[in-house]
Amino acid sequence: PVLQEGNDTFNGWYFMLNGEKQYYKPGETFKMPGKNILMLADITRLYTVTYDLNGGYGDPVIDSNLYKFGDMAVILNGRHLKKDGYDFGGWCLYPEHKGSGCDGCVRTGSEYKITKNVTFYAKWIPTRNVTFRVTYDANGGKGETIDENEYFTYQIATLKKNGFTYSGHTFVGWNTRADGTGTMYMQGDQINVIEDVIMYAIWSDDSNPTPYIPPTGDTNDFSIHMMLMGLCILLVLVNKKKRSKSV
Repeated sequence: PVLQEGNDTFNGWYFMLNGEKQYYKPGETFKMPGKNILMLADITRLYTVTYDLNGGYGDPVIDSNLYKFGDMAVILNGRHLKKDGYDFGGWCLYPEHKGSGCDGCVRTGSEYKITKNVTFYAKWIPTRNVTFRVTYDANGGKGETIDENEYFTYQIATLKKNGFTYSGHTFVGWNTRADGTGTMYMQGDQINVIEDVIMYAIWSDDSNPTPYIPPTGDTNDFSIHMMLMGLCILLVLVNKKKRSKSV
């Protein structure tokens, strides 16, 4: 029989007779039932539970048990684990998670039904005494827009009024990406700070005043706001041209 190395146990052979399994050990003899039979391997498949520190450090968390299908495994404690700037928040089935929650989270001491080999990843939550900054990038412009505040995790930051200038361009708003494909925000909007943030100034070219339209798939509440602002900029520029021609 084909075994999963280290995890399966071969118990012997069996065949079906009148709806019941007839078990035999290797080397054991039996009387043929008077017809062809198919011998099947009797295998106990065993599964492992592994704990990944996911960037943390400390004594490894080891579950040396082997589990059968359907067994319940008790989730081990990892509160002794450490990661600089973070607190241990339990275990997750996936290594990536954000904030206070994640998919597939399990609590220490709870039970988990085993159906396959499983790895639990340490979940790390930024500590409250760690602070973050919100900085502003002129993105081609000049000047200064400064936020001198330091923010704790999950603290609310109000986005600053633009202090940059860019010759031949009109300020549209702030974006989490320099090319404008990130999340768009307006001056005075509030964000929930969970890491260091850079806000990039987004500019409309006065020589080609096309209203800013959020990238495809951007469904945030600022989309309509930004389109309206772009239209307003367009109208202002058109009126400027009309006045300059009438002079």
